Amino acid sequence: MIKYLSLFFGLLLALSLLFNLEPVQEKVLNPWNRVLASASFGVLQTLDAEVRLSDNVLSHGRSGFSVAVENDCNGLEVTVLLLCAVLTFPSSWTAKARGLLLGFLTIQGLNLFRILTLFYLGQWNETIFSWTHQYLWPVLIIVATLGVFVAWTRRLGPPSGPADPKAA
Repeated sequence: MIKYLSLFFGLLLALSLLFNLEPVQEKVLNPWNRVLASASFGVLQTLDAEVRLSDNVLSHGRSGFSVAVENDCNGLEVTVLLLCAVLTFPSSWTAKARGLLLGFLTIQGLNLFRILTLFYLGQWNETIFSWTHQYLWPVLIIVATLGVFVAWTRRLGPPSGPADPKAA
């Protein structure tokens, strides 16, 4: 368990530091923010012709409300958390790849839904928008990430081979 936790936190620290590098933000994070904003715009535009997109900012023509998809809003932080958990968990590389793909799609799908709900909540009530944005959705995204990891580990089944009583 100590080996797993050491690997997990070491990888998490390394990737967190990597995410803070300017080239990574410019070449990976900012483009991903624009992809998410564009995907959100695609969905929103089918529901409301007044929706506008400029770079990573969604706005509404009539209400004037806008949201920006920024680094803390792109779901990549919890994706990295899941990545570290999956990569350091004892399993095959095929199982890891499946877990990461499932996790990435789940987290990003939920995050897209998050952006859509926040966009409409902000037009309706900015106080509820702020509370939901700052408290409710972060908890839901983290719980969903944990749920994906737990579901993935359960799908793996029990570890093969004899149990090592010293490992506990």
